[in-house]
Formats: sequence, C-alpha cells, structure tokens
Amino acid sequence: MKVGSSFLPLVLISAVNCYSQGPLAVPGPDLSITLGEPVHFDASRSKATRGDQLVSWEWDFDNLDGVRGDATAVAVDHYYNYAGSYTAALTVRDKQGRTDQTWQRIEVCSPVDWGPTLVDRFEGGRSGVVSRSEADFTLYNQWGLQWYFRLDNVAGVPISIRIFGYGPARKVPIYVTPYNDDQSFNENFVPYVNYDFSDPRWERLTDAKLAYEEKTCSLTIRHTFSRSPVYLAWSPPYMPSDLDRYLATLRGNKYCRADVLGKSVEGRDLKIITVTDFLIPDAKKYSIWMIGQQHGYEMVGGPICEGIVRQLLSPDVGQSALEKFVFKLVPVVNPDAMAHGGFRYNMHDVDLNRNWDSLGEGYADRS
Repeated sequence: MKVGSSFLPLVLISAVNCYSQGPLAVPGPDLSITLGEPVHFDASRSKATRGDQLVSWEWDFDNLDGVRGDATAVAVDHYYNYAGSYTAALTVRDKQGRTDQTWQRIEVCSPVDWGPTLVDRFEGGRSGVVSRSEADFTLYNQWGLQWYFRLDNVAGVPISIRIFGYGPARKVPIYVTPYNDDQSFNENFVPYVNYDFSDPRWERLTDAKLAYEEKTCSLTIRHTFSRSPVYLAWSPPYMPSDLDRYLATLRGNKYCRADVLGKSVEGRDLKIITVTDFLIPDAKKYSIWMIGQQHGYEMVGGPICEGIVRQLLSPDVGQSALEKFVFKLVPVVNPDAMAHGGFRYNMHDVDLNRNWDSLGEGYADRS
C-alpha cells in the first residue's frame, strides 16, 4: 500500500527514536511582526527530566538558509533582514546528551508605507515574479503550474495578479523522466487562500474573478481582500515543518514512534512513522509501507498519511490490528522539493517516483 503513483523501496538506516525519554524543548509563541522589529526568543520554559539538567540551547532562526546554530543561549533577540515567514527551531540538550527540538513560526510583514507587496520568502514559497505589467503583479510558471506567495498591505485594495505559463505551447524542460503532460488551463481551477501562516486554514477563493487569455496563455486573478497579509496558493501546501509539528503531537504514544530514515540531498531529515504494538516482535507481524510526496507538488501525501496515523491510533481500528501489522509511513519523501516550492524532482534532478531503480544513462552519478 502507498500514497503516490508507484512503489519506492526504502531501507531503515540509523534510526533514531525521536520520542525517547529526555528533555522537553518549549518555544515562545508564534509571532507576527513588521520588518525592523526585533523578535525575542526565549527557551526558559524548556526543562530536563527529574534529576537531570539542560546544558545547551541552540536556535536556528530560519529553517531554509542551511545555517544551524544561529545562537546558543536560553534567550536571545534577533532581527530578520527580509519580509517573509520563518520557521525557527529550538534544540535543547541535557547532561546525558539527549536532545529535543521544537519550532515556532515568525511572520515578518512588509511596512505599511510599502503598499501592496508580494512576498515568497518562506518554506515552499514560489512566485516567479518577472515584472509589473497592467496587472499589479505578474508571474511566470517556470516549471509546472504551482505557485505559493503572500500579499502584504492589500486589505480593501483591488488587486490583480497575472500568471503566465499555462497552455500546451509552454516549454517543458526535458529531465530524467521524458514526458509532456498537457499544461492547459482548467476552467474548474480555483485558487486557495489563507490568512494565518502559524495555523493555516486553506479555503478556495471562490469569489475571485478569473480570466484566462488563450493567446498569451495567461491567467489573471482579480480580487479585493478584506484582510492582510494573505497567502495564496494553487493548492494547499504541506511542508516539512508541517510534518515536524505533527510528529510533536505524537509524543508519548505507546503505539507510535517517529524515526529518522536518512537524509535528503540538502541534508533534511527523512521522517518515518511506525505504528504497531511494540510489545509483539515484528517477525510475527506483516509490514505495510506507505509513502507520500515523492514529487514536490503532490501536496496531499502528507495530510493523507497524517489521517492514516490518526485512524490507526483511534478506537475504531482497535489494538488487534496493531498486534498483527507494522505500519511504516514516510509522509514526505522529497522534502527539498517541497521547501523550494514544489518541484517534481529531487535536487539532483532525479524523479524519485520513476527512476529510483534504473537511472537513465548519464544520471548514474546524480542519484
């Protein structure tokens, strides 16, 4: 069983139980600020288990910049240099070397005097802004049809967004997987919107006016938003940090464990969730593997895996199923592509859905 369009064999290596007994990292609240204001990060509520003590506190202010250990203190002030939305990580360590990690989200809004502003500096953000035209904002789909961005200072202001790159004439680069799907505009398309980066509630923007121009293969979206900032996406995104937050809710469940399966090309953890009765040896049970989001734009894989885990842990399933089966779920196989805006391939241009077993000639060194 799986989530996606083909099977992908995975081997568990160097698994580390994320939920063993140990310290508890507790961050401050999610915040929304204006660019130029400081953020006060405070880990003073974090704690060690009884009889132990914390010896280090490490902050990563931006989960996308590839830099960890931005600060090592219980509390620290930080200024963000760019408008965007950030997922900050806190990692604490106790005297025995055990660690725990947690996250908080920081939304940095454009100053009001900037007027309407498009922002895509956040996990999964992708706009392809190329110019301003007769529309307030003009974008171009560089590959695929996905986009995800934020608009600041737009409450009560009529806004138009023109997106080029639809239609059968659009150029599709030849990658590892040769194909040329029809990328025509679908008249049933409706964009998605949410107003909260910290706790997104995606809804279809059904009252927006959409106009497609076949000659230029462009879609224009016109709408006046009642609130600001506003996040717009072609499909509700599911990011690696969303999975991290969900895994934190599973802490302490005796039938569920989260481990690190391995690393992505850019060094992101590949998370695996095991659901079973751990008191019964695996050799006496059947194993069922499920995977999701091999392609960065297949946003439903993560949420579906979350739903499967919730169902497996519910009274509706019962303990008997967990006594007979070991459920292994990898919700996000391609976290790099998700973080960079939903590309099909991994960061070596390899299609993890089709080319994991027999790479094409010339790609053997890019797996």
